[in-house]
Amino acid sequence: TTGLYWRSGDRVCEIGAVRLDEDFRPVARFHSYVNPQRPMSEGAYRVHGLSDAFLAEAPVFADIAADFLAFTQGAELIAHNAVFDVGFVNNELSIAGFPSLEENGCTALCTLTLSRMLYPGIRHSLTDLCRYFGIDDSRRVKHGALLDAARKELVPGFPAGITCFRGPPSWRPDAFAGPSRRGPRGRGREWRRRCREEE
Repeated sequence: TTGLYWRSGDRVCEIGAVRLDEDFRPVARFHSYVNPQRPMSEGAYRVHGLSDAFLAEAPVFADIAADFLAFTQGAELIAHNAVFDVGFVNNELSIAGFPSLEENGCTALCTLTLSRMLYPGIRHSLTDLCRYFGIDDSRRVKHGALLDAARKELVPGFPAGITCFRGPPSWRPDAFAGPSRRGPRGRGREWRRRCREEE
């Protein structure tokens, strides 16, 4: 993105998604750079390295929105800090005159919330989780949408946890509703116990 706050006018400049089968194996990918139609902030450029000049020839979001909605239709979206991603994507869809992710039949699961519940006491960025699980993260020099999406394929501790969250709706941190940093109160130990039982 061009910055941190879509409500302040920041826009999407790259979007990526990986479709996983029921065994969490990748079966398809979607990726596009996006012309954000506004200048890139200096801070955002330092994070992902995408310049105004590079993005000038990229499609605008409206040009790729239909393909992205077709790719994600009815999907459970797994994202790290899902509130951030869902907010930005829904804002772009609204600007372009397309239905929201919810209206496209999507649900969302936040792996940042999940990580905090399953692995308290460690750092929870994707880079830190790869380091914690001993996963080679050397390809990622800059933040990138498809690389970050692809890393969801790799973290071995998440599939069991995701299975645990496929219980009653009241157990799930709903990214569309804006989950708190700590998840539903008092349920962290119970989530971890249930996940250990599933392993």
